[in-house]
Amino acid sequence: SMFGALLCGLVALADSAWCLFLGNCPNLPFAAPAAALLYLCVCGQYRAARARYDSFRLAQLGGVPPYVASVTAAGACKQQGRLEGFYRLWQSPDPAARWQPILTPLYLALATVLALVAALAGHQMNRFLWLWSALLSATVPLSLPLSGTLPLSLLCRRLHKSGCAVAGWKGARAISAARRVVVTDEDLFPAGVLSLQKKGKEGPASAPVGTVELNGLKVYGEEINQALAYAEALCRAAGSQLTPLFQQLMDGQVSFRYDAHDLHYYEDGGVDCTIRGATVAMGSAYFMKKRRITLPRDLKMDTGVFMSVDGRLAAIFVVKYLPSRNVEWALRALRRNRVTPVLATRGVNITPNMLKRKFRLNARPIYPGVATRLALADLTGQRGEAPNAIIYRDGLLPMAETVIGSQRMCQAVRWSTALGWIGGLCGLVLSYYLTTAGDFAALSPLYMLAFLALLLLPTLLLSGLVKYY
Repeated sequence: SMFGALLCGLVALADSAWCLFLGNCPNLPFAAPAAALLYLCVCGQYRAARARYDSFRLAQLGGVPPYVASVTAAGACKQQGRLEGFYRLWQSPDPAARWQPILTPLYLALATVLALVAALAGHQMNRFLWLWSALLSATVPLSLPLSGTLPLSLLCRRLHKSGCAVAGWKGARAISAARRVVVTDEDLFPAGVLSLQKKGKEGPASAPVGTVELNGLKVYGEEINQALAYAEALCRAAGSQLTPLFQQLMDGQVSFRYDAHDLHYYEDGGVDCTIRGATVAMGSAYFMKKRRITLPRDLKMDTGVFMSVDGRLAAIFVVKYLPSRNVEWALRALRRNRVTPVLATRGVNITPNMLKRKFRLNARPIYPGVATRLALADLTGQRGEAPNAIIYRDGLLPMAETVIGSQRMCQAVRWSTALGWIGGLCGLVLSYYLTTAGDFAALSPLYMLAFLALLLLPTLLLSGLVKYY
């Protein structure tokens, strides 16, 4: 683009000098379109530098970032952070930068040939510089320097405010290609830390810090300390998000800890293990009914967690999930942009129906089998292979913004590049027709500038949509 702008400027300058020194200027030179193109080339370079500045500044905040956005077979996945490869991915060229070295010389050569043909056919060699300048101005669109840099710059500025940075075009394309994002329990309902005021075998819970609240518990045939120890051991072995809650409840009240062995997950929504020779199971009401565990008849709980010991009901934990506004916004944004969540949840209550009930939204997530969910949940705890994006904040919202923003940026770059080159070809054909028809009044610099501004408008609109979702 810089070479094309430089050639347009030199030809326009030569035409202006021709008019100035020879005094033969039947038409105004195309200095305004050439100056506008040179100015936008500088703006494009500034936008590219600004995008690198925002991304690299965030990458150097404090060592290794906590998370990266990797690409797995199930979709975009938030994994443990790394920086190796981030700068290399950032330097990969986008479609606009790849096609410019190929199409720019071709278009400029075609414009030069057509200008020479128009001058020779009309016996107007004295107008050759003016004709050449006109065809060059129409051929090199004003959107050419901005089609790749402006969308990326706006995306980097938006993500920088959210504590994220994408690894240039290549990273954004990798994230958005899958059109799926892996979602875990902590993404949907971050666990809180709370205490329990013991009242015999029942007790209310205080207000939570996170979005998972334990309102209370009821114990059947077990001491409350024993029931808490069983529940904490099973949740700790299963990697459940309820583990911090039970650990906080036991602090200062229960001095002993148990270890769970032979852990098994079930499709019915539960898990069991062996603790001190006893078979301890925990899950939903449906899971307990499938195991033929007798439950209270007047029970009305949608998200309660039940625990049995050796086939007998031992405890009921009243778990309440509080929907977060950030998570709700992220799920709605994913739905609007046709990005499918893939649930990699360990919690027995976190199902598509539960999400629809809590967030009043049918996010249409993919809910794979328990083995796949556990494998994906384990994958989120591993170190990412390719840092397509770095993320410094917890929760679903930063990941959703990164995926959706990358998708919109890639679409804006592709469409802007295609429309720019199509517009340049149309401008070349139209300008050549006007020169052969001798309609030089319609080929004025003002009309040319207005035509090029119209071709620039789609790029500005598409780039502006990158930061609004």
